[in-house]
Amino acid sequence: MRVPFPDFSNQSNMKWLLRVLSLFISIALWFFIGWDGNSEGTRSFEVPIRYTNLPKGHSIFSATESVQVTLSGRLSALAAVDRRMIVAGVELREIQPGRYRLPVRIDSPPNVRVSRVNPQMIEFELMRMIERVIPIRYQLKGEIPLGHIIRSIDISPPEITLKGNESKIAAVHEALVEIPLSGFQAK
Repeated sequence: MRVPFPDFSNQSNMKWLLRVLSLFISIALWFFIGWDGNSEGTRSFEVPIRYTNLPKGHSIFSATESVQVTLSGRLSALAAVDRRMIVAGVELREIQPGRYRLPVRIDSPPNVRVSRVNPQMIEFELMRMIERVIPIRYQLKGEIPLGHIIRSIDISPPEITLKGNESKIAAVHEALVEIPLSGFQAK
């Protein structure tokens, strides 16, 4: 079987060939120039927030756990960036328990620039954590089965240790344990 070769002696066929060839050359040049690694571009990363200098015995509560960081620079430099190379930090030095809205500081690798951070400010609550021992109190729930007498109740351990936010732990004075009597059966 013979494959027909186009006839380029015809001027309209030659024009089509030149158009296709010029399109191919322009696309190849565009790729070569646009993707040479020296062109500028952007790249986005989701970075966890690190709180630095957290006072001992304190804890942070924030609804925002990470920020979206957009870096810009040469494509070759951006391609070498890993998320672990970017640090999103909030400085907590010398602050007292309470609610705050502080800026996020971004440390990024060399040869790239931080072009955008979302959100730029982080809202959080700094809480003092405490530990408190409270007694356990019991309450009988239901009726004692006929013919039975409760002579003593031994709760072990007699107290529990709570750890948590100072404002919430301070409001707890005792733990209540309900003992259901409906489960007891006469022998």
